[in-house]
Amino acid sequence: MNVLIKKEWVAALRSGKYKQGKRALCCFKDKYTALGVLMDACFPVDWLADEHDECWRIENSAVFPPIKYTWAAGLTVAQEKILMEMNDLHGKSFKEIATWIEKNL
Repeated sequence: MNVLIKKEWVAALRSGKYKQGKRALCCFKDKYTALGVLMDACFPVDWLADEHDECWRIENSAVFPPIKYTWAAGLTVAQEKILMEMNDLHGKSFKEIATWIEKNL
């Protein structure tokens, strides 16, 4: 993984700035998934409103970041899936996810 992006992402996850959510990178209630924090903290992107799903999208994606950003970050599809499952299925906190990122990416 890109070392600078990793450092910035981990700091953002631990900052307390972001409320944790599920199922969408960012919900209208300003709740983010761990991957949503990656996008907001590390990439200057335009968030697009999706009124139907009450979330924000980046390009055509609401659940996973567009591939050009994950490639820039140095994440594989398998790693994205692990992070999504930690956040959405296993209820890991941002601090727990940050620790996993430090140890495994």
